[in-house]
Amino acid sequence: MSYPPVPQPAVNQQKSFFSMLFDISFSEFITLKVIRVIYIIGLVLVGLFAIFGIISSIIGASRSPVSLLGIIVVPLIALVYIILLRLGLELTAVIFRIGQNTTIMANSIDPGAAQLDLGMPQDPQGPNQPPFNPSDPYGQGQPGAPLQ
Repeated sequence: MSYPPVPQPAVNQQKSFFSMLFDISFSEFITLKVIRVIYIIGLVLVGLFAIFGIISSIIGASRSPVSLLGIIVVPLIALVYIILLRLGLELTAVIFRIGQNTTIMANSIDPGAAQLDLGMPQDPQGPNQPPFNPSDPYGQGQPGAPLQ
């Protein structure tokens, strides 16, 4: 049994950032476009707070030698925040890529199946599908017949 070839998405169908931003149907996502910017802003903020914490530790060392501990602790905390930021953004990117790949797979099986139609209720078994028969799960006309 061979499967039909999976159609590749067209390369020149990219929408502009602002057309995706104001897309009311949410058929295009901007998250993957701005995730790099969010990561850079997060790195800059964590770096600024780390620098501020280290400087505060050095200044506070004149009052208490315990604040020198901040010189060691602050970079470790900054590293943990950078790791958590990266993990959160990677998780977000993976979720959106799963959605994109699912749409591509659905369109390769039934073109137009992944289109959003908010006006009409959808048949859960899809159009042109016979109802599921539990005694004939493979649709072969024989109960329990395996796929060929």
